[in-house]
Amino acid sequence: MMQPDDRYAFIRPYPSERFRGPGPRRRLAFLNALLLALESVGCRAALTDLRAEQLEVVSGNLRLACRLKSAFIRDHAGERMERLDFFVYQSLPWQRERFAWKERRGLVLGDRLVDVVVRIVVAAELERRDLDWREYERGLERREELRREQERRRTEARLTARKELIAQAEAMRRSWRIMA
Repeated sequence: MMQPDDRYAFIRPYPSERFRGPGPRRRLAFLNALLLALESVGCRAALTDLRAEQLEVVSGNLRLACRLKSAFIRDHAGERMERLDFFVYQSLPWQRERFAWKERRGLVLGDRLVDVVVRIVVAAELERRDLDWREYERGLERREELRREQERRRTEARLTARKELIAQAEAMRRSWRIMA
């Protein structure tokens, strides 16, 4: 928890009123637990905005974008409560959701922390496999282009050799006509 007399507050000042109240504290507690859990499985994570909504997770050499979104809803009794939604986005080729968790009645995001961490690691592995697959397809395309280029060169070489042979045969016929 950030103290009001934090000596590093001048580097990245967080507005203190933004994190007061039970909802923001619950969000920060979830983020703290998530960051610690990601560190324990070998991923690095960092918040990328001042509102503590955007998260960047680095697993190996891949970066995943995550988002913790909060919405205020009213329950049946009319009480206002904060609902947390967590999204993991696919980075390439489009920024679309790969996994999503939304709080509903009885489903608290903090209780699904292990599932969230496992799915983030799975998303990183899926990204890695997608990149490997795209690289494999690019390699196949390059090999196919090289094969076509070599075939074109061979065909050109055969045609030029044929033209030379025809020219030599024509020259031989002319020389025989001259001799005869």
